[in-house]
Amino acid sequence: MHPNATEHLAERVLNAGATGPVTTQSQIRSLQTAVSEVNRQGVSLGQMYNVNGWQLQFSIRSTDDLVVVNQLLYTG
Repeated sequence: MHPNATEHLAERVLNAGATGPVTTQSQIRSLQTAVSEVNRQGVSLGQMYNVNGWQLQFSIRSTDDLVVVNQLLYTG
């Protein structure tokens, strides 16, 4: 996952308040499901996907070995 995408995950954790661990774990599972769903359908690089309450975009640079999530936003 690209650092730009993980920045949004950190923001969600910091803003979760008293329900932090439970909420965060549920959202991580939700993100995992969203990524799996896009992968199952076939990833088109640079396309924005809206799946399971997440906006996702994937990319790969010439120096990368694998495709990464480069844009990520939880829209719930």
